[in-house]
Amino acid sequence: MIVIVENFAHVLQEVIAHTPIKHVVLTSVGEMLGFPKGNIVDFVVRHKRKQVKPYSLPGAWKFRDALKSGSKVRMKPVRLTHDDIAFLQYTGGTTGVAKGAMLTHGNMVATVLQALEWIGPAFPRDPSTLITALPLYHIFALTANCLLFVVLGWRNVLITNPRDFPAFVAELRKYKFTYISGVNTLFNALLHTPGFDNRRLQQSALHARRRHGRAGGCRQTMEGSDGKDSHAGLGPH
Repeated sequence: MIVIVENFAHVLQEVIAHTPIKHVVLTSVGEMLGFPKGNIVDFVVRHKRKQVKPYSLPGAWKFRDALKSGSKVRMKPVRLTHDDIAFLQYTGGTTGVAKGAMLTHGNMVATVLQALEWIGPAFPRDPSTLITALPLYHIFALTANCLLFVVLGWRNVLITNPRDFPAFVAELRKYKFTYISGVNTLFNALLHTPGFDNRRLQQSALHARRRHGRAGGCRQTMEGSDGKDSHAGLGPH
């Protein structure tokens, strides 16, 4: 089975005959946003931005229909071990064709525990807020922005389009956050975006780090609402 957003359904159409996939569940960007927001979002994506190409996937289920059908079925517990595959994590394809790495439950548990041991002492265990501007399909954000902070019990604010920096800054001003991860280019763009003013953002503590460690990083001093300087580390920590 595969669950796929309709924006990429045309790609699946081209290859599905060469795969063992028996069931297709289709969803749209706005399907779960409710009326009228979901309808508006889907209209813009399909007809204004032209992001959904023609496709044909006979027998595909709508996501909502699949949920409705599944709600009538009693879940049967499945015995899992650390050696069982949790998911396929695809590489970025920078060194060739993107490859699906088979990650086990044990692998992910160990990764989260390592990250917790390393970064956990830097933050209070009391729930706080973090900003996620990196894509969660990337292993770094999945581990360091999602799974790790699920364990810590934090609120996670997802920035769906970090390239829209004015909207990004407007979203940041809604939250008093403690952690944000990114790359140097993202932090540099934020610092040059009108409205990215620390007094107006009213942050008392900000910890930021790069996605990839590299020599020669820089640091940006930022004044928090408590009058103390905090540092957004844009280099390796």
